[in-house]
Amino acid sequence: MKKQFYIILLSSVITFHSLSFFAQSPKTSLQQIRNEFSQPSNAARTKLWWFHGETETTREGITADLEAFKKEGV
Repeated sequence: MKKQFYIILLSSVITFHSLSFFAQSPKTSLQQIRNEFSQPSNAARTKLWWFHGETETTREGITADLEAFKKEGV
């Protein structure tokens, strides 16, 4: 009986804390979501793994790769 009481008490505290946390979270407007989606932060941008080794690397090849990355917004 004592164990059930503590389980109910603990789950009540956790539930109350969760509900109060979500009630205090700031509301995000639809316009703000659209802005963040159309202009993502650098942390959310595309990442790439660029390596050399399968072919001979030339200065012109590196320049062409970097220009292509810039053109695509990477």
